[in-house]
Amino acid sequence: MLLEKAAAGTIETTTFQAAQIEQLRGSKNADVRAYVEKLFGPAPGTDRIAIVNDYARRWTAVAATNANQGEVIYKKHCAQCHQDRTDANGVIPSVGPNLQALSVWQNDAWLSAILDPNKAVEPKYRRMSILTTEGSTLIGLKVRETEQQIEIVNDQGALISLVRTSIEEMRESEKSLMPEGFEKVLTPEDVASLITFIRKTK
Repeated sequence: MLLEKAAAGTIETTTFQAAQIEQLRGSKNADVRAYVEKLFGPAPGTDRIAIVNDYARRWTAVAATNANQGEVIYKKHCAQCHQDRTDANGVIPSVGPNLQALSVWQNDAWLSAILDPNKAVEPKYRRMSILTTEGSTLIGLKVRETEQQIEIVNDQGALISLVRTSIEEMRESEKSLMPEGFEKVLTPEDVASLITFIRKTK
């Protein structure tokens, strides 16, 4: 329904997050895949270096950055994975590293991390894909497992526990939980404003 509204122009394509777009590309529903390609183009290519270099070139043309806009972008695209949260049960640890701790990075390091997240992936950040016996696909980081069950944290920071008898297939990827394709939803101006906000709040 959301894809239909986006195709009709009722809602903006910027409503979608990169992780959602990536997951929709892998849908078993051919209509969903067709909508995604129509709205966002083909899947990101393998030449991520060219994309990073293009953003680096275009970044130099950015006249000014907006930390307030950067905060909006951070909350929408980054906070769910890179910031601790609290709920009724206490603190939910962040899935990814604290970005404020990386505020000393130079621009090229930020661009590479955002636009080419699979360039260098630490084992603890490798994506786990699980197909359940009910046909659902879950993607996240494995945090704990026993002979009876496995626990993962998804890209929204939610902890999910699964008994092994409910798992049809389980695969660990060499890819990061952080998706490729942010160039589909973030302009160089957006990225520059995001980094300005992170540096400002270190």
